[in-house]
Amino acid sequence: MSNDFRAVSDPGSYPVGNPNRLSELLLLAGHPQPAADFSRVRIFDLTQEKLTSRIINLERFLLEADLSANPYLSSGTLIYIPQIRPREELFGVNVTGQVIHPGSYEATSKT
Repeated sequence: MSNDFRAVSDPGSYPVGNPNRLSELLLLAGHPQPAADFSRVRIFDLTQEKLTSRIINLERFLLEADLSANPYLSSGTLIYIPQIRPREELFGVNVTGQVIHPGSYEATSKT
């Protein structure tokens, strides 16, 4: 992967109003690049002197209108959108049954 990958056409700092959702902020940052992986958007928040991070599957909002995948953002939030990994390295895994986190996941031969 290249170090100069940009997920959107105009990356940078943008003011966050009240309220602002992830999708609204990405609209300000310009159109998405074809290699942007919106299924693994990482959001970093600094609240009460504690840094937290979470991964959001924005594709669920874009394809299914799932509002839980389009969170509200606060001032100081950092958004990282990775580049899509080559598909030959990935395969799908479905986890079902009595488990804590059932669902569909992507895995590599190294995991």
